Amino acid sequence: MPAAFFFFAFIYLFAYDAMGDHGQSATLNFAAAVFSFMNWLRAFTNYDGNYLAHSWSLSVEEQFYAIWSLVVLVAVRKGRRKALVPLLVATMALVIAWKCYLGISGATPARVLNGLDTRADAILIGALFACIPIDKAVRLASRFWLIPIIGLLIVLRAADDKSNDIWMFLPFFTAISACLLLISLGNNVIQRLLSTPVAVYFGKRSYSFYLWHYPIVAVMWGSEIRRTVWILPTLLLSIVAAELSYRFIETPFLNLRHRNAERKTVATSTVCHETPQ
Repeated sequence: MPAAFFFFAFIYLFAYDAMGDHGQSATLNFAAAVFSFMNWLRAFTNYDGNYLAHSWSLSVEEQFYAIWSLVVLVAVRKGRRKALVPLLVATMALVIAWKCYLGISGATPARVLNGLDTRADAILIGALFACIPIDKAVRLASRFWLIPIIGLLIVLRAADDKSNDIWMFLPFFTAISACLLLISLGNNVIQRLLSTPVAVYFGKRSYSFYLWHYPIVAVMWGSEIRRTVWILPTLLLSIVAAELSYRFIETPFLNLRHRNAERKTVATSTVCHETPQ
């Protein structure tokens, strides 16, 4: 949240006029990003979010967390924790069916791509992994690690982000991502690649990179400079921005959280030891 709010405020202050030049309200886009309704703004209006457009995915996540947290709380309190797995599977099936129905019935790509009701299946897979013992699934996926990679290459080749039928590929991306996640938890080539210093470096900074790369790309995309010329400088600038955000915003707040957690642990331990047996 600290990194996101700093980024939102920075864009609002320094790109206010630029967003207005695109015929969009900078204040509305800023509010949609901060209060997590950018996805619905993009789904049902002609607003695309401009330099804050990519915050639609954060909005989907926050809305999901709000609902799912309540579901888990009720299930645990009522002793129905085992019911979470069939609920997750059923909900995923409904989301995929609803997504296909909207796509077939002629809903706009913006509606299908941005709604919580059409994108929740991806996050539900993560929730499912958290509710089941996945050791066997990891071992099985590790044996066939090459299959999802080939599948990803095929889907990327077949998908066209300018097509109105892009929604058809979303379930495949979701399934392939789930397989790759399982594979990365096992002892295999992918896990070792993701454990290299370079991969770990970019992994730790990936959230900040996600925040800052989009407006940088958007500025370059709107220029008359050829993509082959600006793509490398844009990548380097995004990495620099991500490093600054990670070092001076994310890390201090993470350290603060860890210190608070340690204090609570020490306080709890002290109370326990001082309590008469």
